[in-house]
Parts: sequence; C-alpha cells; structure tokens
Amino acid sequence: MDIILKRLLTTLAIQASKLTHLVSPKHDLHGADFSRFDQLSSLLGSITDPGERLLIGQTTRHETLAVSKTPKRPELGNMLVVARTGGGKGLLAIPQLLTYPHSVIVNDIKGDLADATSGYRSTFSDVFILDPTGRGNRFAPTAGVTDESGLFDIAYDMLHDPRETNPIFSIRAAELNTLLFQAAIAEGYPKFPYVREALIAGPTATAQRLQRLSPVLAGRFLGDTYTQAKSRHFHDTFLLHAFGTLKAKLMPLLTETVVKTLSGSDFTAEDIIAGKKPVTIYLQWPEEQLTTLSPLVRLVMGSLVKGMLKTHRERKGKGCRPVLVLADEAGRTSIPTLADDAATVRSRGIVLWIAVQSLSQLDTIYGEDRAEALLNNMDTTVFYRPNDKKTAAYIADLLGSKSGFARSQQERHGIDPSEGKAEQAVPLMTIQDIMQMEDEKIIVRYRNLPPIHTNVVRMDWRDFPELKERLALPPIAIKPIPEPDRVPVFIAGDNTETDGETPEPYEPVSYDTLGSPPCRTVYESTRKQRQHSRTVDERIE
Repeated sequence: MDIILKRLLTTLAIQASKLTHLVSPKHDLHGADFSRFDQLSSLLGSITDPGERLLIGQTTRHETLAVSKTPKRPELGNMLVVARTGGGKGLLAIPQLLTYPHSVIVNDIKGDLADATSGYRSTFSDVFILDPTGRGNRFAPTAGVTDESGLFDIAYDMLHDPRETNPIFSIRAAELNTLLFQAAIAEGYPKFPYVREALIAGPTATAQRLQRLSPVLAGRFLGDTYTQAKSRHFHDTFLLHAFGTLKAKLMPLLTETVVKTLSGSDFTAEDIIAGKKPVTIYLQWPEEQLTTLSPLVRLVMGSLVKGMLKTHRERKGKGCRPVLVLADEAGRTSIPTLADDAATVRSRGIVLWIAVQSLSQLDTIYGEDRAEALLNNMDTTVFYRPNDKKTAAYIADLLGSKSGFARSQQERHGIDPSEGKAEQAVPLMTIQDIMQMEDEKIIVRYRNLPPIHTNVVRMDWRDFPELKERLALPPIAIKPIPEPDRVPVFIAGDNTETDGETPEPYEPVSYDTLGSPPCRTVYESTRKQRQHSRTVDERIE
C-alpha cells in the first residue's frame, strides 16, 4: 500500500509540474533553469526496481533517481561523482553496490565498501578481495601474457611517468623488466617473485643467471655480448642507471606481501565479464602506501579493463555481461585506463563510476587534457557541496545564466517619477550560493536535461529499510595468502657462469630467510664507457 501511495503521489506531482509549466510559460532572454519534476519522470523509481541502474539521488519521498537502460538508449553511460571528504559519496556508493546485479570492480581504498557490501554481494556473485598486505586473493596481471610486446606493454605501464622529461632510463628499464618476465616464463616461475629476486641480487648476478639460461636474453640485458661485458666487470653506466631506475620504481611493489598477491590468479578478467555468474572484485590499497603503490594500482586496474575489452572483442559480445567499475577516490592516484578507455568501454557494456574530491584533483593527477577527456565522456555528473572555488566556479558556469532585471528610477521637478527595468544575465547560482549549499543538496548534470537540483537530495542508504537488511549481512572472511612458490636466489660469482656451460641446479631459499646477496649496484664508473651503436628503441625491438 505504501508503494502504491508513493507512486500515486509521484504521478500527481508530475502532472502538476506539467500543468504549471503550461500555464506559466517563460519568455526571458536568458533562460537557464533547473529541471522541472515532470522532466525527471524517466529517472524516478523505487530502490527495489530490478535491472541495471546508476543511482543519482532521491526525492524527499524516498523515491530513487537513477539512470536505466531503454530501447532507444541501451547504454547507461559513465558517471562522475565530485564530493569533498566526508561529503557523502559513500552514502551513494554503498546502495549502488547493494543494487547492481552484475559484476563489479571496486577501488576500495578504505576497505569500508567491502565491509558494508561484500556479505550481500556474496549471495549472488563470487567475491574476491585484493589486498597487498598479504591477505585475500591473488591476481597476476601478466597471467596468460607470453608474447614480448604484451609483456613490454605491462612493464611500460608500470614504469612510465608522463611527468618525466627524460624517459630514456624508464624505457630501458621497461626492456630489462620484459627480459626478466621472459626468463621467469622460461624457468617456470611466477613473474613478479622472479623479478623481485633479480632486483635484490643486482645486475651482475642477474646477467650471470640469464647467461646460463639464454645467452640471447643475457646479451639483450647487457646491451653487448656476455664476454665483452664481463671483461669490463659489468660496469656499464647506462645499464646500471636503467637497472637502478627499475629497482627504485618496482621494489615498493615487490615486497614479500605484495608479491604474494601477484604470485598467481584466483580469477581472470574473462571471469568478470563472461563467467558463469557475476564476479565482485574489491581492490584495497592501504591509504598510507598509495604513493608507492600507484604503479600497482595502474597495473591491476589497467590489466582488468584491457582484459575485459579483449574478451568482449574476441567473443563479439556474445555471452558477456555488464560490468560496473566503481573507482572511489580516483583522484588520489592516477589510473590512466579511466581516462584513456572512457569513450571505449561504454559500447562494451562496461560502466565507469568515478569519484573524486574536486575537479582540481583530476587536473593534477591526469593532466588537463586527460581530465577534460574524462569529463567529456561522463553522461552523468553529480556534484555535492564543494569546498574549493575552482569546482564551484565550474558548476556556476555549467548552470548558465537566467534573466534578472535592474530597476532604475528617474525624477524631474514637476514631473511624476518614472521607473524602468533592464533585463540582464545573472548566474542561476553564484559561486557563493554553490559553496553554501546544504550538505544534503546536490547538483546533477544528466545528458541533455537542464541541471537537476530543486527536486532531489543526495542518496542515503539509511532511508531505505531494504538496504539496511542487506547491510546487516556480515562481510566475507578474509584469509592470509599462502606462501608463493619459492624462486632460487640469484647468486653472483665467477664460478656460476661460463659461456655455454650447463647450469647447476639452484637451491630454493625461503622468503623468510632471504637476505640480500653480496652484490651491489654501481651507478658511476671512472672508466670511459663505450659508445652504444644502437638506440634504445632498436634494442627494445
């Protein structure tokens, strides 16, 4: 009865809004205005409505405002949420996860989204948690990738920094990383634990091991024949700088606990988009380690999105399900795939739900061009009350101007005073108005509708008994990840390498007892180095 009454009241409100508009037409010169209630009819619904939807907000009668698919509009489009810290975006993210019926990938930095929603989502989907502190599940971004170009792409994504003015060492480091991936495949070890051992051992021990495995790999690693490099005691400034770059950038990602997470795969990108049942992935990154783990965030998220796009392409969409990528705190660390693939994913059934604290975060993390591309590919943008003037100014400009009238009065001796009105443009909302909004109010830009503001408030799961029941389910248990397969230590020494000599078996050493071998990286050499006859690009090829 309560639902029927709500729908009746909503229908009456829609009709009243239409009637008011018909009998009170406006002919102002500057016509910016907010959406009328009747213009929101296609977005109104109940929290229990089935199907794939993107929640936007709610009415004062606790009806939901959400984007749904229609025969004429088969795509939901991407969504951007701009909310300051503590602004209430979690009140929107939680009900979104509790009502979305298909696969989701959640960038869950604080871990609160998994705590709140993993219990309910486990009732209809397989749930996995990636946590680089050594618990939860495993995912190897390089799983299934064996060709050199694919491995180099992964290495380059991890090491590339668009802010670098001289990326030559990062490019060479990506080549070294690719060679180590290839060596791991040849020896049958997980790639990231293998790279960890190589970085700990240093370039000399690594070159010696590669020589015993494959003189070709060793030659490419050294940029010369093994014999020539050995005659110089492996003192090559370019190699040492590149290896140092590789170690400096990757070692934070290759600690014992992080390596556990990358040592295998409990799921694949194909499982997410084309598995037998929906899959829920929570990516939990410790807040205090976000800076050092940013390459890992890029690697994992990029690998998942690219893997899903590849699966969709190979299957031509057959058997593929919709996927929601809920990237909370996307402005804390750069995730290039969000900007680069925003225009591509929508036609593959993948929806991006991106939350940032301010628009300036996008400019800082992604650069102005990428930030603009990201904004241009958002069909829905939800603004909570901003704290920064730049975001408020952007919203004010987005809302446009309405007509205002300046009054003037003229008085002359012996003549009755006259009044005049001059129509002029005034902001629909000023920057001050926007920054002084009530916390519950939101401003929404949705497709070609006028801005939505007067008829809605922010989404809040606490207003819906159905969501409270789903939240009451306990979160899934998170267990420690077992120790990965042990990789033999790389040992430096003249007696461990000779050209063409059959290698002796390596003795595996536990991570718990692993120490740094007596091999150090040298960054400068007093010996004049040879001139390289080949460019870095040629060596990569």
